[in-house]
Amino acid sequence: MGNETARSRALEEHIRFNDGALGEPIEEQGIVFWQVGRNASHSFYAGESNGVEYICSEYEDVNEDDEPLLVRRIREVNPESGWGYVGHY
Repeated sequence: MGNETARSRALEEHIRFNDGALGEPIEEQGIVFWQVGRNASHSFYAGESNGVEYICSEYEDVNEDDEPLLVRRIREVNPESGWGYVGHY
């Protein structure tokens, strides 16, 4: 999938998720991500870098001192299987 196609897909899904509006992206590891779904515990974001699609899952946890911690996990999308589960609208 080309850069523009991957970016367009992420933005399209973000706008659909966001009820037709363009929200604010997040940036992680130099990749710009747009929210495309959520569930009770996680938010899911799609992004692209150098023609490679990525999914970022974000959730809250606590560290060893019981302080709030925002965790973001990024995975490369397998072109054959697609994004996989990214929550729901």
